[in-house]
Amino acid sequence: MEKNKSQKKWIIILSCLCFALLSGVGVLLHLLLYSPFSSVSKDEFYEETGETLQIPVIEINTSSPPTSDTVYSSCSFEISNTGDPHHSFAVDIKDDPYSQGGVGIRVRGNYTQRADKMAYRVRFNEKTSILGLRANKSWVLLADYYDQSSIRNYTALTIASYFDNLDFTPTPNHVALILNGEFAGLYLLCEQVDEENGRCDVEVDDLTAYENDYPFLVCMDESPKDSSEKEGRDYFDIEGWSPAEIKYPDYDERPQENDPVFSYIEEYMNAVFTLLTTGKPLNVSFSDTPVTLEDLVDIDSLIDYYLVYEIMCNRDVANKSIYAYKEAGGKLKFGPVWDFDWSMSVEFEIPYEQSHIETASKTLVKNHCPFFKAFFENYDYESAIARRFNEKKQVILTVCEHLRTYKAKIDSVATIDAYMCYGDDGLFQYDMQYDYVRLYLLDRYNFLENYFNKLL
Repeated sequence: MEKNKSQKKWIIILSCLCFALLSGVGVLLHLLLYSPFSSVSKDEFYEETGETLQIPVIEINTSSPPTSDTVYSSCSFEISNTGDPHHSFAVDIKDDPYSQGGVGIRVRGNYTQRADKMAYRVRFNEKTSILGLRANKSWVLLADYYDQSSIRNYTALTIASYFDNLDFTPTPNHVALILNGEFAGLYLLCEQVDEENGRCDVEVDDLTAYENDYPFLVCMDESPKDSSEKEGRDYFDIEGWSPAEIKYPDYDERPQENDPVFSYIEEYMNAVFTLLTTGKPLNVSFSDTPVTLEDLVDIDSLIDYYLVYEIMCNRDVANKSIYAYKEAGGKLKFGPVWDFDWSMSVEFEIPYEQSHIETASKTLVKNHCPFFKAFFENYDYESAIARRFNEKKQVILTVCEHLRTYKAKIDSVATIDAYMCYGDDGLFQYDMQYDYVRLYLLDRYNFLENYFNKLL
């Protein structure tokens, strides 16, 4: 009798294992091999994913564990499984990440540094192309720890890429990261937001040639890091809104005496918000005549920027991670879009306790963000925004259809990531949240189409 029970037990176990292998998901193997926040070795990762692995793998080995958000650790860098041998390459570790041919890695982010899964910035000493993207030195590995669907940032950046008044949108690519011999998780590789050619493209050789018309890149954020140490140098307050950090030009590149570049950027950004909130022409030191919002801001970029955030129903646009840049001789452009892990109305905790699909049928950004609230109250661009939405609304359905099949591409890696980080509930949340994103977008499309058509 005991022998029969034992045989039956092993038959059940073997049957379950066969089912897991055939399904290509391997959920049962996760339950047997891993516990939340446990490490998964490189060999275990490859054994688990096998032939189901459909995304590139980045393998990084460091001279010391990356723990600093300011100092780079020397590392080697290898990318494989790219689907194109020309996109696969390896860089050996150097003693100094800043030496010729060197590469380094550091922790990145603000709030995300509290997560158990770190986000990283990778910097090559020489401009390097990854996955066929334009060669540059700095690249980002987003952890998306606070988004259990793993696709909110991917979805937003994909949607934004269709909006041609946004000159630069980071290109999202899901990759598996192996760090120091351990599977670190599913990551989103994309370009670093910076001033270089092919990105925000505001960098110039000689700032002194642009008096009263300096190029710059800024980021508005309610809780900037180290702002107290750099107040009046890299940070300034925008009255009635968020603090702003000057991302370019760097302090060391600016004239040190009285820093006219800082004064110009501070006045320019405060003038923009004043114009938004008053709707009246304003006297500024860098113009001989009063300026209007249209004089200082590229309205087409502002409209596209607004629409992407409204489509994604992103709360963070209220006062966090808002980028804007100005080329010499040009107007302020909004973008690139960034940071969507708190979009589509989820509560900001792990695991998600609530998702609010009903908010897909409400406007959020125009009411929630002080910047856009002022824009809608004092300027009549609603018809222009409605027309632009109608021009681009098909993008939402295109991305929804893309997401229908995209899950199969990341699934084998995403399920290991979900269980490794969050346990059994993580697997459920990943599946549920992935579908939720698609359904939310479809509901959002129906609501916004009806809403904007009423404004025409």
